[in-house]
Amino acid sequence: MFSRTLRAVSWPQATISGDLTGTVGRLKAGDTSLRTIGSLSLVSQLLGAGLVDRLRLLVFPLIAGETGQEPAFARLPDIGLDLMGQSLLDGRIVLSEYRPSGVPPYAS
Repeated sequence: MFSRTLRAVSWPQATISGDLTGTVGRLKAGDTSLRTIGSLSLVSQLLGAGLVDRLRLLVFPLIAGETGQEPAFARLPDIGLDLMGQSLLDGRIVLSEYRPSGVPPYAS
């Protein structure tokens, strides 16, 4: 678990770290499978550090022009993505799976 404020948790086998990229880098170097769900801040930091192997994006049929907060990846550098697969969920929601492929050709 990564937190800037928590000091302890009661979940079994959970530890707290404030060093996201260092800890994830060490875990990835070992034989640990990692996954995160729903934390845009966490995913943005890991993408920026080059620590994401696969990115799954869900596209919902909704435009939140007036109520939207901010672009999802506004503070990241340009990152190329290769499409690995795509599926349609419930006839409306699109699940796309990508692999980061480095700096796109136009950005170099």
